[in-house]
Amino acid sequence: MGTATVGLTIDSAFVDGIRQSTILDSAMYAGNKVSATTFTAPDGVTRMIGITETNSSIQNTVLKEGQDYKGSVSILNQQFLAVFSPLKDTNNNVIGMLFIGIPQTSVLQTAGHAVEMTFLVTAILLILTIIPAYLISKHIARQLD
Repeated sequence: MGTATVGLTIDSAFVDGIRQSTILDSAMYAGNKVSATTFTAPDGVTRMIGITETNSSIQNTVLKEGQDYKGSVSILNQQFLAVFSPLKDTNNNVIGMLFIGIPQTSVLQTAGHAVEMTFLVTAILLILTIIPAYLISKHIARQLD
């Protein structure tokens, strides 16, 4: 009997690949400390490595219970809709977590744009139904006179 172990290098290229294919921000945590991330400093180059996740709810759910955490979180003073999933070693021990998220402002802007488009389409359809109704009623009124 034997075993096969597969490894994957988790670094900035890994999280950049997630960002490139999904447009979502991501971060890898070793325990509760960021070890790779798509978040950069204001210079646009330096990665925000070493930041610790202090939210006790996330730590308990992901690191202690080994379950996914889904919800709204504050990262670098910005609100995100996020999912944290546990990273486990070959012995099934939780050794870190994976963050995937999108800024809430992006979601709200998309929702706002969808509402605007719905209103615009509804207004156009309303006008397209009122004009024929008006013309038909005018034609019927002339025939009654």
